[in-house]
Amino acid sequence: MAEKVTTAYIDRIEEVEEGVDKAVLYIGEDTDEMIKLILPVTLLPEDAYEGDNVTIKISIENAEDEDDAQTAEE
Repeated sequence: MAEKVTTAYIDRIEEVEEGVDKAVLYIGEDTDEMIKLILPVTLLPEDAYEGDNVTIKISIENAEDEDDAQTAEE
């Protein structure tokens, strides 16, 4: 299984709709080339706050068979 780990900065937490909070994160080290990422707050640890750095881990699990791969492409 291949994976990549990176760090993101929690810039702010916003209420988009009543009861739905979104976190605005920035990924990258160079402020001119940072990537903005918006996630539901429910995906963050409970004790995560604005100004915190979080670790993001993305893993790839290869499809077991051709049917799984084809479903993913659709």
